[in-house]
Formats: sequence, C-alpha cells, structure tokens
Amino acid sequence: MINAMKVEVLFRESIKPSSPTPHHLRTFNLSFLDQIAPPIYVPLIFFYASDGDGNNKMEACRRDVLKKSLSEILTRYYPLSGRIKEDSFIIDCNDDGVDYLEARVHNNCRPVSEFIQHPDVHLLKQFLPFDPCGSESSSEFDFESGFNSKVLLAVQVSFFDCGGMAIGVCISHKMQMQMHLH
Repeated sequence: MINAMKVEVLFRESIKPSSPTPHHLRTFNLSFLDQIAPPIYVPLIFFYASDGDGNNKMEACRRDVLKKSLSEILTRYYPLSGRIKEDSFIIDCNDDGVDYLEARVHNNCRPVSEFIQHPDVHLLKQFLPFDPCGSESSSEFDFESGFNSKVLLAVQVSFFDCGGMAIGVCISHKMQMQMHLH
C-alpha cells in the first residue's frame, strides 16, 4: 500500500545562478497586483518513472545535471534567486539562490505511476520542499522545516529506491505571474 511510503530529506543547500546578476538588474519592481497579493506559493510535482536502471551512478549524474541546469536557468530568470524586501514592493536580485532539497523515497519498490493513479494530498505534500498552504509566520526562517519565507523558489528532488524520481517545486505566486508575462 502507498501509505507505507516514507520520504527522507537527505540534505538541503542553496543553488545560486551560474553567472552574477548585472548591477543594473539588481532591483525588480513588483506590479501593483503582486504588491497586494497574499504571500502564497504555487506547488508543482513532476513524476518521472524509472528507466529500468536505478543505480547510484545514474542517480548522481541526474543530480548533477539538475543542479547545473537550475543554476544556469537562474541566470536568465534572475529574480527567482533574489529575496522580497521588507516593504514587499521590490525583489532584491542579490543572487542568494533558491532552496534545493534532495530526498530518498522508501516505498517498497512500488511504481511511480501509483502516485498519479491514486493521488493522496497528504502523501504528495512530502514531495514538496515545504507546505505551500502553511501559515505565514512572523519569522522569515522556520527552523523546524528549514524553510526561508523570503525565498521565491524552492525545489525538492526525491529519488525512489527502485528508480524514478519526483521533482517538487514551490514558486511564489508573485513570481509565477511575472514569469507568465515574459
């Protein structure tokens, strides 16, 4: 049964852009609608079935490619690696990076397709870097989860014991709307 699944976060780090943001692009102004919008996150989970080879060498290769690709794309979408300033009207494009978590899924070698065929919201939340519906705290850093509430993008890559992976993304709604406009 899927309920026997356990997702164990192995480590977290910050992925920074591969090239620094030019000085003249260090400030990103939010639109009026983004200024008044509540601070919510849009969750996305992408599942990738096993290609039949769940070995550690292939997993390490995937990890390296994903981290390098994320670093390179942050150069083009530079506001994602910044932080919202206290007044909430400006993103400081300071290249602080995005939160990246890596996890191991212990699921008794059940196929990845079961998560799609029989979705359970409580189980699926384990594939996200944090709870996007969580209440906003007065602190910018939640020590229990390790989540920084000023971050605009967080990614969790979860590798299944028998191959396959899930990539969970939480993106600030303020930035998600900006990405649609460009």
